[in-house]
This record gives sequence, structure tokens and C-alpha cells, in this order.
Amino acid sequence: MVFDAPDHRGNYQERYDFLSNRLANNSHPFVEIAPWTECKDMTHLEKLFHDIIDRGGEGIILRDPQAPYTPGRSPGYLKHKVHNYTSLPSLSLSLSLSLSFSPLPLSTSPLSLSLSLSLLF
Repeated sequence: MVFDAPDHRGNYQERYDFLSNRLANNSHPFVEIAPWTECKDMTHLEKLFHDIIDRGGEGIILRDPQAPYTPGRSPGYLKHKVHNYTSLPSLSLSLSLSLSFSPLPLSTSPLSLSLSLSLLF
């Protein structure tokens, strides 16, 4: 999947058009240009986002079509993705209380009571 042409000197729209023209006759089964959709408004953006998530994607990248290529992090694009909190380590809290006493002063077998509480987050 090809997302950009960083060596091309144009803005993102020009780079995408360059890729589209360059890969128009591509017959390689493993090379294709990433699809591009212009968002009309926030409702449209959220629908696109949820459609991608529902199909197993992790998110979308929002790009400014007039932004020049900038290596590394750029104000010309924004990642919009779901954070998978299920992969975080679980937290647990364990509380244990143990109480022992002898019912009679000379008793050799004390009675004991034990209480244990465990919470997993």
C-alpha cells in the first residue's frame, strides 16, 4: 500500500495525483495506492472512521491537501485511531485479613477466621 511520494516536491494533492498517474497501469498484486476520500464534515468523518474500524482497521490519517511533505511529525496530517485498552496490563488489588484467637486461655487449638478479597481491573 503506497501512501505518499515524499521525493515529489508538490503538496499532498499533487503528490497523490502523481502516485495515481504513476500507478495507473500497475499490474503488481502487492502494490496499490491507498484510497483517498475528502471529508465533507464531522458527521462524514465519523462515519468513515467507524466503517474502517468495523472492517478491522485501526484508524485513519487526516491530511491537509495543500501541505508540503515534511519528514517526521507534521502539522499537515493527523492520525485518528482507536486506542486498544484491552492490551494494557490488568491491575489487581488484593486484601487479606486473618484473625486467630483462642476461645479459652489454655486452649491448644485456636480458632481462626480468614477473609480474602481480590479485585481485578
